[in-house]
Amino acid sequence: MHFFIEHNHGHHKWVATPKDPSSAPLHLSVYGFWVRSVTGTYQNAWRIANKSIQQQGLPVVHYRNEMIQMQFIQIIWMAGIWYWIDWLITCYYIAATVIGFLLLETVNYIEHYGLQRKKWLMINMNELCPGIVGTATML
Repeated sequence: MHFFIEHNHGHHKWVATPKDPSSAPLHLSVYGFWVRSVTGTYQNAWRIANKSIQQQGLPVVHYRNEMIQMQFIQIIWMAGIWYWIDWLITCYYIAATVIGFLLLETVNYIEHYGLQRKKWLMINMNELCPGIVGTATML
């Protein structure tokens, strides 16, 4: 669930720069990319959500923090599957989600492999193309 925060507010700004964990540098294996992308997007999503909540004048640990909301939803969902259905189905669900996000990350790897902005383009995409990034995040 962290994907949409980081993708819209991080990746769209920093694609093909060292700040984007979803862009695969040359010679990075798909397995290395999985680790880089999954950990990097998760950490960036927390940074983005925390910055957003602080800009609203609220503490980081607040029910309106999007990442806290999403983590809570995931925990409740998994606990519900475990409690009302079965622990084995919970294991299958976890396996299916891991396979799903690894497939998504593999597509990201293929789409973004070796992309690198020129030095003069190493700016925030909002500065380069005002309105385009904002439009993409509203979809």
